[in-house]
Amino acid sequence: MAGTSSSHPHYKLTIVGCKTLLPADPDGNSDPYVKIADDFGHHFQTHPIENNLNPQWNESDNVEGYDINVTVYDHDLISSDDVLGHVRINLETQLNEVVEVPLTGKVDGKDNTGKFLYKAELLSDPPHWDPALPKPKRVLKAEKNRTMYSTMLTKLGPMVPHGAHMQLWYGEYELFGTKTDFHCMMEVAKGGTLRGVGEDEVAKFEINGTWAGGKVKFTKQYLGRHKIEYTGTLGDEGFTIKGTWEGQGAEGSFELKQYIP
Repeated sequence: MAGTSSSHPHYKLTIVGCKTLLPADPDGNSDPYVKIADDFGHHFQTHPIENNLNPQWNESDNVEGYDINVTVYDHDLISSDDVLGHVRINLETQLNEVVEVPLTGKVDGKDNTGKFLYKAELLSDPPHWDPALPKPKRVLKAEKNRTMYSTMLTKLGPMVPHGAHMQLWYGEYELFGTKTDFHCMMEVAKGGTLRGVGEDEVAKFEINGTWAGGKVKFTKQYLGRHKIEYTGTLGDEGFTIKGTWEGQGAEGSFELKQYIP
């Protein structure tokens, strides 16, 4: 069970099920189970359900914080378990109802068709929040993020190569103590390659690189201009990248997070 810190909200999270999962086994089926993790070290796992692409668990656990990492696996007795998809969910804006969100990540090279279904119930909230307020600040922030997601998806979508399966990432890089927004569409492919497109206050750019063992290296090539080298580490089960950059005689830090609409 999650901790009892008073500085973060606590939720009862029910893992309802999944829909239209892709098969990972030769017989055209999967044996799925779900792992969840909050940002405070708490983990929970459902039991596997054999031969089912539309499993239902209805298993619940208590979690801490607004954001939860979800990964769906195919259970395998012989080899390592395959990932059937993942998603980072935000619990604060849709409570007491079943929510359906798409899974990301390819399965055997195929675009993901899976959906994850869950229900969140607020158990306790941090202090200094007035329930009478129509929209707490954190909810306003979540709505602002959703608007930005839609805007950046419209802006960057036409730059994505045909057939690519990219997710929107956001963050910032630091230069001489000043932080600058960094948005991009990026694909962290199963084969160890990384590619993407984006735009910041300098210009539009393309991203090409590699990842292995949780380590990421990529080049941000501004179109018709200079390039910047980035080195970082994947965290939060692949939902964040943190590290350093260098180029043009300068260097600094950066952080990217996968956008969850």
